[in-house]
Formats: sequence, C-alpha cells, structure tokens
Amino acid sequence: MTILCAFGMLRVVNVWLCYRNTADVRALAYSSPGSFLASAAGDGAIFVWAVDAWGHHQLQATIQEPSASEAMAITPDEKILIYALMNNDVVLRDLQSGETLQRVAMSPGGVGARH
Repeated sequence: MTILCAFGMLRVVNVWLCYRNTADVRALAYSSPGSFLASAAGDGAIFVWAVDAWGHHQLQATIQEPSASEAMAITPDEKILIYALMNNDVVLRDLQSGETLQRVAMSPGGVGARH
C-alpha cells in the first residue's frame, strides 16, 4: 500500500491510499484542475488515476516502462503526461488514449527523437 498526498483545490491536501504501486514511489504529478494524479514507481510502473471533485480516485491507466521515472508533469489542459526516465528518455503520452505521442532520447552528445 502507498499513501499519496497532493494539494488540491481550495488549499486542501488530498490523501489517497493506493494499492497498485508495486515499488517505492519516485514521482507524482497532479493536474492543475485536479482531475488526474499520476504516480511513478521505482520498477518502471506508472499509474494514472482519474480523480473526482470529492477526491475519489479510479485507476485510468497502467504503463510499464523499461526504467524508473523520477520526474513527471501533467499539462494544464490535462491532455498530456510528460515524464523523464532514468534511461534518459523523455516521454509524452496522451492521457485520454494512452498513446505515446513522442519519445526523445536525451544524451550528452545530443537529442534524438524516437516514435
């Protein structure tokens, strides 16, 4: 079980008990309007939760990546989840369809896009 906390609307702290995280939580992203919460575990699992106005949450998507994410954000329009992986990839994923929109490999020698 993992306890996730995030500031919500009206300066209220929302607390969720999440039973899906399979390893330690490395990153959290909470959308500005408060409709989505994403958590990234140390084993590469990413969980996206839909959150209602009362703070109830429902698992929206489970994503498995080859390495852990230590940074993530949700765009203000709640359309895209962006996260950086330990293998130096940055991923943009559509929150509604779950489709990977862009995967960019970051390296000291430059940047290379992967689709």
